[in-house]
Amino acid sequence: MATRAAVRPRAAGAGLSASVDRHFMWIGLAPAALCLACVIVYPVLANIGYSFTNKSFLFPDTSFVGLKNYVDILSDETFGFWSSLKVSVTWTLATVAVQFVVGMVAALLLNQDVPGQRTFRVLLLVPWAFPVIVYAMIWRWMLNDQGGVITWLAVALGLMREPRFLLGDPYLALPTVIAVAVWYGYPFMASTMLAGMQSIGEEYYEVAKIEGANAWQQFRYVTLPFLKPVIVIVLVLRTIFLFNGFELIYLLTGGGPNGATLTLPLLAYNLGWQQFLPGKAAAVSVLMLIVLMFAAFAYLRALRVQRQLEA
Repeated sequence: MATRAAVRPRAAGAGLSASVDRHFMWIGLAPAALCLACVIVYPVLANIGYSFTNKSFLFPDTSFVGLKNYVDILSDETFGFWSSLKVSVTWTLATVAVQFVVGMVAALLLNQDVPGQRTFRVLLLVPWAFPVIVYAMIWRWMLNDQGGVITWLAVALGLMREPRFLLGDPYLALPTVIAVAVWYGYPFMASTMLAGMQSIGEEYYEVAKIEGANAWQQFRYVTLPFLKPVIVIVLVLRTIFLFNGFELIYLLTGGGPNGATLTLPLLAYNLGWQQFLPGKAAAVSVLMLIVLMFAAFAYLRALRVQRQLEA
């Protein structure tokens, strides 16, 4: 009897251990999943819920208003949704395109076996070594019309007749912000594509050289095909990041002058924290999510069609 009693706890313990082993992955992921649910899932769901209410920081009462916030945002020109959407699309597409071109050129140059290659790779990461607020303030100083070095050089070279604050010009503010964003963001493109280039076997280039391919043909028929997965990833990530970007434009221009750099994230911020209308700010953020979903779907759909044609 004693032997049987001793066997039962052992069997129960062995069963519990086996169950833990089978579900160890889920047990290990549970804390991380709980944290994600708290910091991502709940805020997103709460934001969607607020977008259907008249919640305001000025009045304590909150009631359900249905689609009124969306109708107001899309139909009332005083909110400036469509102009902000135009600025957001221009800012995102232009910045991603220029970052990609500059990053590709930098990656191709750094992929060459030249003296000081490691030093150049370290210098490539310099823009990432500082917080956004630091380099935003530095760029504001350099672009200032009261002694800024860039303004002074532009006048000295005859590019401008007199000093002018570029970030305060309605026609030049957005291109200037895009230029600053390119300076900050191209290292991500360059380092990612450089890693992809270094994973390409040297034998492919040797075969291309034997076939008589020049440098451009090697890039077109060897480098680009191998880099396509990397290019798709960096383009999608940078598009999402820049479309949702807030801090750089806010620190440089605050959305001005006269709304020339007012993107959708800044519009949502202004509605929520300056006009105290979090319900309408939530509606703008939900509309941003919808725009990004359609853009991502269209991009991935086009990529799938291209792969089918190549196959």
